[in-house]
Amino acid sequence: MQRTLEILNHRQRAMSRSLLALRTLSRRSLRSGYPPDFAAMGRLVGYLERFAQGRHQPAEEQHLFRAIERREPAAARAIARAKRDQIGRASCRERV
Repeated sequence: MQRTLEILNHRQRAMSRSLLALRTLSRRSLRSGYPPDFAAMGRLVGYLERFAQGRHQPAEEQHLFRAIERREPAAARAIARAKRDQIGRASCRERV
């Protein structure tokens, strides 16, 4: 389980760094008055979507959520909410 948590933590940091890069590109554009680098921003957003849906969320469900539910059954409501949030984000992306 410890290795699984390390992997999930690493993935979470990778997504955080990508969001930071997206914010940096946006702020740089606002300060300079020039249009943002939409190609770079699009690549970052695409990466975040593919990574979250394809690797991070399935790993959370398979390893983390199951382990938490086994250890702390009272957390089932919070885990169900997290799963709904993930589904909601996916359906929002499909509509865009």
